[in-house]
Amino acid sequence: MLKVKDVMQDKVMKVLPDMSVPALIQLLQTQMIQGAPVVDPQNRVIGIVSLSDVASEAARTQGEVLRLHHGQEALFDEEPLRFSTVREIMNPVVYQVQEDEPVAEVIRFMLGARIHRAVVVRGETLVGIVSTTDFMRLCLRYLESPKEA
Repeated sequence: MLKVKDVMQDKVMKVLPDMSVPALIQLLQTQMIQGAPVVDPQNRVIGIVSLSDVASEAARTQGEVLRLHHGQEALFDEEPLRFSTVREIMNPVVYQVQEDEPVAEVIRFMLGARIHRAVVVRGETLVGIVSTTDFMRLCLRYLESPKEA
């Protein structure tokens, strides 16, 4: 039976809660990712933060609707966010799955929750992330594998 650890990404960009928002923006844009888990010093997941969270905070502090696009410059003045931290804008609700859970169960869970990614943990420790992209890769591998007659 295929487990989450067989399809997850184990190289996860993670951030600490005390990271500044401008540093977060720089990191996400440099790594070309939309978000990252927030971990405590023991590598336990305490939240998740995304470019959407940054845009929401910018809109709140600057009074206008803003858009961030993957890989582009920020479309707002970072100055009001200069002293904000990840802890202030992160979402403390995190969808977590255990690394040894069956892939089919996790897909059902993600479909039901209408989410695109889940943090993978071993106990309480972050070990990876799994997304709809990982499941699409799995489907493609299956579809391209030689069929038995």
